[in-house]
This record gives sequence, C-alpha cells and structure tokens, in this order.
Amino acid sequence: DHIKGVLIRISSPGGVVGPSQELFDEIKRTREEYKKPVVAFCSSVAASGAYYAAAAADKIVTTPGCMMGSIGVIMQLANLEK
Repeated sequence: DHIKGVLIRISSPGGVVGPSQELFDEIKRTREEYKKPVVAFCSSVAASGAYYAAAAADKIVTTPGCMMGSIGVIMQLANLEK
C-alpha cells in the first residue's frame, strides 16, 4: 500500500513478438490488478517491441535524444505451392 507507482526503464531496439506481447500484458495486468500508475522511462532506444511494451504504461517519458517508435512488422513467407 505504501508504493505509489511503478517505474519501468526500457532501453531496447525491440525484439520478437512473443516476449514483447508478454511484457505488454504484464504491464497492463500490473496497472489493473494493483491500481497503481505505471510509467515507462525510455532513455536511449525504445523501438519496435520495446515501444509496444511501453504503450501498456499509463505514461511514457523519454529523454530528448531517445529514438522511439516503429511498431510494425515485415513478414516474408515463401510460397512453395508450385
């Protein structure tokens, strides 16, 4: 009860979908279950899956030089039909 909120420090160029989704879900669960504000702090890089995970927080705070963004996927599949 004495904890006012949760601060998550993120510095990552991203990663694969699975772990990013798990982080997103846990941050969201923490907000909802404990009714505490969650702030994601990104100091240098928070791209792709890192940005996706941070989006679950109540607020995202960055340094002026932080490179943040790029939620997106490029997926290439081989068509072996012929």
